[in-house]
Amino acid sequence: MLLSRPVFKEDDHVELLRRQILICGTPDQHTLDSFESKQAVTFIQERLNNQPRENFQQYFMGSPPCIDLLERLLQMNPNDRLTAEVALSHPYFSQLHDPKDEKSAALLFDDSFENIRTTAELKSSIFNEVQDVAGNGPCSNPLFADHSNGAAVMETS
Repeated sequence: MLLSRPVFKEDDHVELLRRQILICGTPDQHTLDSFESKQAVTFIQERLNNQPRENFQQYFMGSPPCIDLLERLLQMNPNDRLTAEVALSHPYFSQLHDPKDEKSAALLFDDSFENIRTTAELKSSIFNEVQDVAGNGPCSNPLFADHSNGAAVMETS
């Protein structure tokens, strides 16, 4: 909103990564080591090494609290970013922040789906999610006898 245009509008993952680095700077070695894609690391090291972080004050031209919030949120390493709860208590949101009206999640977001590698794992994950959402727990439909591997198999008699 500060720029009256999206900051990261790229349609291609390579261009998005390039744009992120042009604004946020080249990630440190610790962050690069955490990347799953070795191709991305090679791309960064070969083409975008030692890219300095933009001066956010000049780039975004916002108030000091706004710039401070952006600097804390726009981190290449997700572990270095503010959590939603901490971000809401940032001075930038002081006029809007009401701890009595803001709920904190009891559990952390489950991103285990990011580790799915096979079709069988995907099927199992989808099946389990549907069962959880439906409130049925393990499948109670007698037509589906074997769902333990995520593949709902219809019994035939």
